[in-house]
Amino acid sequence: MAYVYLHKKDNGSIFYVGKGNNYRAWQKSNRSKYWNRVKNKYGLNVVIFKDNMTEKDAFSLERELISAIGLENLTNHTPGGEGILGFKHSEETKKKMSQSQKGGTSWSKGLKLSKKHREGISKGNKGKKRSKEQLKVMAEISKGTHYAGKKIIDTDTGIEYPSLRDYCIKFNLEYGTVYRHFKGKNKINKYKNLKYKL
Repeated sequence: MAYVYLHKKDNGSIFYVGKGNNYRAWQKSNRSKYWNRVKNKYGLNVVIFKDNMTEKDAFSLERELISAIGLENLTNHTPGGEGILGFKHSEETKKKMSQSQKGGTSWSKGLKLSKKHREGISKGNKGKKRSKEQLKVMAEISKGTHYAGKKIIDTDTGIEYPSLRDYCIKFNLEYGTVYRHFKGKNKINKYKNLKYKL
């Protein structure tokens, strides 16, 4: 099964939308230079937006989210939905791709936009009207995930936490690891004491 995930900066804004399976959402390799620059500068927080999806539905939702947020506001290079989940390039192909990336310089490195250019971008974004469907998607995104905002209770202590992420921050735990246990993606769940508060 597939899922759609978001990469957020430390301030909560989304900078990447992706789809994948297994540990792809937490994988830092095979990312673009642009993605890495943003991650290094602003931090990385992984959010599973929706899981247990078919490949087709995951591609469709990925496109929908990218469209709603705006490709210009993300580090994604395409509108999404392309490719085949689980497809693997041959070693020869990967080697060629790696060689082609070496020694190059990003087109945006050192680029400074003029005041006129910045004003033009700002003016172009003003007054943009989004469809009701896009606004609905964006409202859902602003909540974080289908799991974000749900209170967590530690059944051992009876202590409540605003969210699973808050629990991880308090105890300095890696969110991705706890999430996988919490959602039953590991054979042994080390966090059976954590439950959603109904």
